[in-house]
Amino acid sequence: MTIFELMGGILIGFGTFGAMFWSAWRVISARGIRRWLYVGAVAFTLLGMASVSLISPPLAMFAGGGLVFCALSLIWGERWGERFLPAVQAIFGALLITGAPF
Repeated sequence: MTIFELMGGILIGFGTFGAMFWSAWRVISARGIRRWLYVGAVAFTLLGMASVSLISPPLAMFAGGGLVFCALSLIWGERWGERFLPAVQAIFGALLITGAPF
C-alpha cells in the first residue's frame, strides 16, 4: 500500500463520517420521506464502515447499494449546498460496491 492510497482512504473515511454526522442531524431536523432517507444513509454508512472492519465484501456490496440509493435520492431531493454531503456518501457507497477497500 502506497502513501497515496493510505491518504486517499483516510480522506474518504473522514468525509464519509462527516457526512454521516450531518445526516444524523438531518434525521432530527428533516420531515417526511427525507427523514427516512437520512436514516437509511446513516444506517448504511455505519454498516459500510463495519463491513470494511470485518473484511466482508458481500456485506459491503449490500451496504454500498443501499447507501447509493439513499444518497442519490437525497441529492435529487435536496437544494443547493445540501447536496454535497450526500454526494460524498454516494461516492463511498460506489467504492463499497466496486470492492475498492478490499
